[in-house]
Amino acid sequence: MTDTQFDHLLRPLGIIRTKNDYYTLRQCMTLICARPDRLRALQKEVYLPVEEASGHAWRAVESAVRRTAKLAWKTDPEKVQVLA
Repeated sequence: MTDTQFDHLLRPLGIIRTKNDYYTLRQCMTLICARPDRLRALQKEVYLPVEEASGHAWRAVESAVRRTAKLAWKTDPEKVQVLA
């Protein structure tokens, strides 16, 4: 997925490039898009690789994903349901 595609997907949900969590979420989504089966083991298959790449603890990565999910749900719950 390209940066433009991520922007078009995330911007309507209130998740924009100026937010620090945007880049963390983008890294997680890139891993999941490459191999959807990673969803079965998020910590091991997604959070830990992003931790290594970003230098943030895996719990910080998980927290960033949760914050962006909460923001997206608050901004447009119908679109989140469609995406899910």
